[in-house]
Amino acid sequence: MNQHVNEDETVDPHYNSTVVPEAEYEPGEIADVIHPKAEKMGKSEHYSLKVSQSRVETSFLPPEYLESYERIQPGLGKELIGVIIEHQKFQMEVKRTEMALNERSFDESVKVNEANIREQEATRAARNREIDIKSRGQIFAFIISILILSAVVLFALLGHLL
Repeated sequence: MNQHVNEDETVDPHYNSTVVPEAEYEPGEIADVIHPKAEKMGKSEHYSLKVSQSRVETSFLPPEYLESYERIQPGLGKELIGVIIEHQKFQMEVKRTEMALNERSFDESVKVNEANIREQEATRAARNREIDIKSRGQIFAFIISILILSAVVLFALLGHLL
C-alpha cells in the first residue's frame, strides 16, 4: 500500500510530483501474476535535460552557426550562404512579379472605373431625356384637357347638347 513519505526520506522534494513507494508483497502471493522470466526493474534514476531554443531573425545565419556547419563538413557554410543568397534572389523576383501584377491590376481597375463612370453618365443623360419627354407630354395633355373643357363649356353656353 502507499505509505506516507517523511521529509527525511526525500532528498530533493518535488512539489509537482507524487512519490509512490515500491509495492510490498510476498513472492508466493502473486506468483501467478508475475511471469517467471520477468526481471525486477532497478531503482528509478533522475535525469535532467536542458532544452534551449534560439531564433534567428536575419536572413543570414550567425557566424557561430556557420562555424558549426564548417566543422561538420568543410565548405558547408559557403554552400548554405549560397543557398540563402539564391533564396533571397528568388524572393526578390517573386516580389517584383507581384508588384508588376498589382500595377497591371490597378491599371485595369482604373479602366473599369472610367468605363463605369461613362456608363453612369450615359444612363443619367438618357433618364433626363426621358423625364423631359414625359414632362412635355404632361404639359400637352393639360393643354388638350383645358381646350376640351373650354369647348364643352362653349357648347353648353350655346345650347348644344349631345
